[in-house]
Amino acid sequence: MGPIVLPEGFHLILANLVATCMLLQVQIFMSEGHRKRAGVKYPQQYASKEEQERNPAAFKFNCAQRVHQNTLELFPAIIVMSCVVGTTYPRTAAILGFVWNLGRVGYTYGYMKAPEKRNKYGGLFGSFAGLGLILTSLYVTGNWVAAELGF
Repeated sequence: MGPIVLPEGFHLILANLVATCMLLQVQIFMSEGHRKRAGVKYPQQYASKEEQERNPAAFKFNCAQRVHQNTLELFPAIIVMSCVVGTTYPRTAAILGFVWNLGRVGYTYGYMKAPEKRNKYGGLFGSFAGLGLILTSLYVTGNWVAAELGF
């Protein structure tokens, strides 16, 4: 087997993935700050409903924690799909990844400001980019399978 050759522009995908790692770090700092203000001790992942009712800081902590958790839930699929699409369409993958990241920033801001309006600030915007990655990765892998089967 020879060396793996990445297509021109693939580095832009990696830059997006690093940017997402930086966003996750910001979300960790936000969550930790709100955890401290709310007085929620480890290993408790979220403040209870009763804690939220007694302490508004506990609600903010839960919002910060949920934003971070939601990004962590989506990130593995974004990594895989970005790399798959990037083998054939690196600039498309980079653009979709960049838009997804912007959507995550907006989602983070919106969820922390008003959880019921989280999509107003970027959640929906990022979801469209994620859908673009899903569809494009299906197209690329479908072409790989078709070529392997001789179609």
